Order: sequence, then C-alpha cells, then structure tokens
Amino acid sequence: MAPSKAAALLRSMKAPEAVLMLQKMDPTKAALLLEEMDAESAAAYLASLALTDPDQMAAILACMDPAKAAMLLALLEQSTAAEACATMDISRAVKLLELVESSLACGLVIELGSKHPSKMKSIVAGMTVAQVIGLVRRMNADEAARLLALMDPSSANEVLISMETDKASAIMQCVVTGFRESAAGIMACMSQPTCNEIVKVMDVSVAAVSVTELLTPIKAKNVLGTMPG
Repeated sequence: MAPSKAAALLRSMKAPEAVLMLQKMDPTKAALLLEEMDAESAAAYLASLALTDPDQMAAILACMDPAKAAMLLALLEQSTAAEACATMDISRAVKLLELVESSLACGLVIELGSKHPSKMKSIVAGMTVAQVIGLVRRMNADEAARLLALMDPSSANEVLISMETDKASAIMQCVVTGFRESAAGIMACMSQPTCNEIVKVMDVSVAAVSVTELLTPIKAKNVLGTMPG
C-alpha cells in the first residue's frame, strides 16, 4: 500500500488503535506514514506513542527525513523530545539538534545533560565548536559550565575565548567550583592573556583556588602580576 493511502487509513482509525499500529510497525515504514501527515497530527501520534513505547517513538523519529523529524521534535514536550534524542544514535541526535531552533536545542541539551550526562558527552563530542558556542550564548553560567565540563579542554577553551570576558569569567568560575578537574584542563589550554583577564574578574575565593591549585606555577605567577594592589 502506498504511504499516502496508508497514512489516510491510519488517520481514519481511533487514536489508540492508530498508536498501537505504529507501535507494532517497522520504524522505517511508520516514519514514511507520518511523513505523509501534517506535522501536528504526526506529532500527536508520536506523543501518544511515547507514553507506551518511547523506544519505538525514538526509532521512528530517527528513520524520518531529518528536517521533518526536527519539525516534529519541536512540537513535542521538551522532556519527550529529550528522551527521544537520548535513545537515538549520536549522529542523528547531533543532526536534529543542529536543525531545531537554537532555543529548543539549548533546552534539550540542558535536559539531556541533567538526565543523561554520558549520552550528552557523546553528543557534544559530535558537535562543532560553532554549534556549542551558539548554545552557550543562550545559557546561564551554571548551565554553560556543565556543558563545557563535558567537552575536551581544548574545545571548551575555544568556546570560552569566543565569549565576552565577563561571561567567560562567570562560566569559568562555575567550572572551577563544580568541575575542578575540567577547570584545570581548560586553564592549561588558555593563553596567558586570556587566563589573566578571566581570573581577574572572578570572585576572590575562586580566583585564589585557580591560582593556588589549578594553574601551573609560571602561569599563576603571571596572573598574580596583573592583579591590582
């Protein structure tokens, strides 16, 4: 049966029956059916399916055309969309996060980092630095720190140096406070001038930790030399 005809048949069923059929169907075939529907109807079926079989819902989304899947992801509850991304393979999750609106991508990344940190670490590793910069610009300092702590230090440093000094310092302060090992790695990748500017704006207690525990002796000495008084 042609996908368009099968989609029409699915729409003619009662919702519970249609969802049950999607649950039992091969994900690739189910994806073709939903692609024939308007976005609101397809998203409604996926939302219902997520309540009974979230793995099947994620598998269907993963089989869809990425642009269509991103459109449907935006119509789902954020928690449902995040769980779908957590179930997909890394490359597909990265692609969908690239295609959705940046505000939604930011929300999904925050939720994934909170509920699935190991998966989020793999997803972040698959993103370009430019993608991460776009997300960090929409995050508060604590959220950004959690994201940077998942990255390799060199890439995290690239993200930081793209920010204004005050924001970079606020983020780094949260990294030092909550993720000291990551902070040491990021600071080791910083140039001396960048390190000077970021530490100089930190709260005194956090700056002290940075200088005494995280920086190399030479870098710490040079930072101290730039401090007023």
